[in-house]
Amino acid sequence: MTATTDIIDFKVETPDGATLHAFKEGHGQPLLLVSGLSGSAAFWSDIAATLSRSFQVIRFDQRGIAQRALEVSEVRAGGFTMIDPAPTQW
Repeated sequence: MTATTDIIDFKVETPDGATLHAFKEGHGQPLLLVSGLSGSAAFWSDIAATLSRSFQVIRFDQRGIAQRALEVSEVRAGGFTMIDPAPTQW
């Protein structure tokens, strides 16, 4: 029988004011899982459960994906471009 880990659901505010929905689970060295363009944290769900046995796994929804909805101010300002997501990940 394997132990299960709790998944912590949280939000991260980026330097430019965007809010990203994220998850953290497990213990140990942090391991950031980043999905491709327009990917969600759910993409990593299966492997995150396994990796969380040895690592603190952190994953997040990209801008405009899954639980990360556009804020009214972003929509009025024209949203964001393909270039915008890159700085928030580093």
